[in-house]
Amino acid sequence: MRLTGLSIGTLLLSFVSATAFAAWTANGPDGGNVFAVATAGGVLRIGTTDGVYESADGGANWTRLGDYPRGYWTTDVSTHPTNASIILASGSDQMYRSVDGGAHWLGTGQSLAHTAFQPLSPDDVLATDPNHVALHQSSDAGATWDTVNLPGNVPFPVGDVIGDPIQTHAFYALSYQQPMLYRSVTGGQTWTGLSDAAEGGYQGSGLLRVDPFNSNNILWLKADLDIVRAERFVWNTSTRTEVWSAGSAAGFVVDPHTSGRMWIVGVSDNDLKRHLYESLDHGATWPDAGVVPARLLGADPVTTGMLYGTDDSTFVRSLDSGRTWQARTHGLPLAQTSAVSIRPDLTSEILAAGKGYAVAISTDGGSSWSASTAGLTSTTVNSLVRSPQNPADVYAGGDDGLFHSIDGGRNWQEVAIASYPFGGPRRFVQLDIDRDNPDLLVANDVMWSDDAGVNWYEATSSNGTPDYRIIAHTSAGTGRVYALAWQPGTGLVLYRADSHGAEFAPSISGLAMNAVAVHPNDDGTLFALGHNWGVYQNWVAYRSRDAGDHWETRGVLTLPLQGQDPQVRFDPCDPQTVYALAGSSFYVSPDQGLTWNEDPIAIPSAKMNDLDARCSDGSVAIAAATEYAGAQVRAPVAVNRIFVQGFEAD
Repeated sequence: MRLTGLSIGTLLLSFVSATAFAAWTANGPDGGNVFAVATAGGVLRIGTTDGVYESADGGANWTRLGDYPRGYWTTDVSTHPTNASIILASGSDQMYRSVDGGAHWLGTGQSLAHTAFQPLSPDDVLATDPNHVALHQSSDAGATWDTVNLPGNVPFPVGDVIGDPIQTHAFYALSYQQPMLYRSVTGGQTWTGLSDAAEGGYQGSGLLRVDPFNSNNILWLKADLDIVRAERFVWNTSTRTEVWSAGSAAGFVVDPHTSGRMWIVGVSDNDLKRHLYESLDHGATWPDAGVVPARLLGADPVTTGMLYGTDDSTFVRSLDSGRTWQARTHGLPLAQTSAVSIRPDLTSEILAAGKGYAVAISTDGGSSWSASTAGLTSTTVNSLVRSPQNPADVYAGGDDGLFHSIDGGRNWQEVAIASYPFGGPRRFVQLDIDRDNPDLLVANDVMWSDDAGVNWYEATSSNGTPDYRIIAHTSAGTGRVYALAWQPGTGLVLYRADSHGAEFAPSISGLAMNAVAVHPNDDGTLFALGHNWGVYQNWVAYRSRDAGDHWETRGVLTLPLQGQDPQVRFDPCDPQTVYALAGSSFYVSPDQGLTWNEDPIAIPSAKMNDLDARCSDGSVAIAAATEYAGAQVRAPVAVNRIFVQGFEAD
């Protein structure tokens, strides 16, 4: 830092490093993506975006299992039918195996997509691979694996496998070649073709089902162009019949208790909604039982009519054969979170907003969360913004409506929008608010309001009608408004409005960038990250001191994972420090992008949606909104830098 021409009296001192690493926590809000369910020994196990979670009370409470890698997408979970301590789980990396109920996990090195135990000879296990080009077989409950070929050493491409519930060592396999349906009575080591059905089918598990009351009766789902069909095959008579079709399918479950009962959830071509189709005659006919919110994952092996599923935001359970569903989320802290907002005058109070839960509030720095939805009519909230003048004054943007709170988000009132410049739902993906006039708002697309959101106007541009994608985050409001707009052949480029978002003009630089932040004290100083296309796993850091017209390259942020679009912010206590959520982690630069240090978040997430940083009493508090791992909070860190009045170092 240069001190030329400055007296020592102009220096301001504070203590403890702003760049010191701090502990991140991820304690909610509850919910999140669920991909698979396994039931055995009175417990439920589910595959999520953060490994395997378990419940011993029907999903009322969840705990994460053991030392499974954090942030690992688990799309398939199987439990040994007679020994619930043995679990197989696989997803985005490799298959993991536990022999102590999930306390400890060992990677097998095998990249496997879906596993199926044989119910009556449960040490027999089969597995498909992610590309569905081979079948894998184990005779020791998944400890070791062999590749299964057809006669002549021909590879066996399989989309789904399932164990026969009546005969030991028997399996069925749905293949992508003729014949399409195969049967094995040797634990999967040898196979006999059963059906010469037409080619088709889509990759993934959950396609093949065997009637538990008559294993001669096999059903499967397959896709032909834009139609999903259910076919029923009776193998001892070699008859095959198409029994159901819809635009798409979202689960296929057979009732283990009631003879002949099965369920499919499919999307109707008439209303594009999910419908529950229930067969009571072993899959011969499929009456429509009505619209449902959930995808089917499985049926409970003990309780008749109990089904498990996901509504695309969390785990749900039905007690009435799929007619009604209840969320079961406690202890599953992975809710899809779009926005976070720390209260600047009380940094232990944080709002989070997202899919399914709308808005949640924490009053203990993110250690616990509770619903904060009084007055909200939307179950999904995409954006949050606070008035810089009054931290209790908050707006929330929903999928169809704008909401306002004057008590820090505890109670909400829908804004009575009188005019909106676009057709369709009044969706607010992003919001910003002016630092001096809280009635001046800017929102996605880009549009603006000067009367607290009652009337909205489309922003004009000196360069046609740009495809605006991102509004720059300002932390403390700004006289200027910045947005990133899509420019074909270039990518996202910077546009600037000098009058509260009413009229935008492109910056003269034309620099392609993926994220931009505004200096908290100088709205002409910007920081940006852009792709380094020469080295794919790098982001390049840029800084502008003339409102984005000219940029200087600061440094390169090397990532272990590229991830999706990053988030960047200036430290509001010390703007020499810059933060980035990028790849699947958090990074700190003490010198505005020249050098970087990783400060890993608690649960990695492949997509980061928002980053908020607030300064209070010389400490900076940070919260992150992630798509797959909830809201994550960094413990406040005090600042220890030498500030010079009127001066900022290079």
